[in-house]
Amino acid sequence: MGKVLSGILCALFSSARCRLSSTLLLFLLLSASPALGQSAADILISARRSVSAAYQADLPAERLRGLEKAQRSLERLLSEFQEARSSQRLLNGEAVAGIRYKSLLENIAALRMELGTCIPNPTSECLFDLAIETARNIDDPSSRGPSLASVASAVARSGDGLRAQKLLNEAISAASESERRAVIDEVRSLAAWVEADLGNFEEALALARAL
Repeated sequence: MGKVLSGILCALFSSARCRLSSTLLLFLLLSASPALGQSAADILISARRSVSAAYQADLPAERLRGLEKAQRSLERLLSEFQEARSSQRLLNGEAVAGIRYKSLLENIAALRMELGTCIPNPTSECLFDLAIETARNIDDPSSRGPSLASVASAVARSGDGLRAQKLLNEAISAASESERRAVIDEVRSLAAWVEADLGNFEEALALARAL
């Protein structure tokens, strides 16, 4: 395609500098259109990466942003490559690159409902509330404990030390409930770091000695 464009552009120039002028103009055209030549496969790869990143995110708001990014990629695919087999399969409800378009939209709608007022006004307090609720609703104590400890760490960094300590107590309790030594040590280790960051060095030392 580049040679064709160069030939067309070169025909517009009759001077000896035809080659230089056409090449420069071609470069400017390509620079102005970074998506030129991007295939349906490229867009699907981008969508898949966004979905993977979304499901690795800890907070619902982060998952929502990732899924919405994937949605924009798929909408572009369906718009620019309407006749492509991948587009037809998506519209027929089939999974393409591990993504079902309908399921993606349903997950986005569910996350928006879960976030509620955080969508128009995503304050840190609102997001922390959601993260805490999500962690508390984890059934498996061996997962609930570390999740609560991670949220406690984030809350402590925000400056709310009292709330962070309450969450650490919940995290340690959940870890103990799991009766798994590795989980208990993981939570206590993180709790020790959080207590130290909060300036509670005696508590941090006691947790570290219990490891």
